[in-house]
Amino acid sequence: GFRLSAQGLAEEVRAFRDAIERRDANAAQLGHQLYDRLIRPVSAELAGDKLTISPNGVLHYLPFAALMDGDKYLLDRFNLRLIPSAGTLAYLKTDRAARVGTLLALGNPDLGNSSYDLPNAQVEAVNVAALFPSSRALVRGAASKTAVRELASGFSMLGFMMTSAISG
Repeated sequence: GFRLSAQGLAEEVRAFRDAIERRDANAAQLGHQLYDRLIRPVSAELAGDKLTISPNGVLHYLPFAALMDGDKYLLDRFNLRLIPSAGTLAYLKTDRAARVGTLLALGNPDLGNSSYDLPNAQVEAVNVAALFPSSRALVRGAASKTAVRELASGFSMLGFMMTSAISG
């Protein structure tokens, strides 16, 4: 699991959207800062050219396609798909060849400190995995980077369930 701070995120998203609407030259820099904050920490785990994002809270208002890594926009790196919730994965078509499993859902990873527990994410991972045949939910200690590396290629879809801890 990855823990990303939500402190000040609502203000950063608002500033980025305002800069885009005003056609402010500062928009690119703000988009780069948000990329560094939200995408760069998980970029090593992103493979292929397709990325499905299920935003939560203030992230519903973030134009992910306009985030920039300093060289390219996120839209230039990936075919982006935004969905309103992880539960909608059951209704999406996939153009990939069939894999051993349909969905590998991860939730509430054990980060070594109970204050980081994501109980709603654990329930969501189990419930979403139950919607798909040949799916698996990994929670707590089983929801690890190692498990993703070892198991991900055997599934058509990956679901990373996150709590709604973002305020603002």
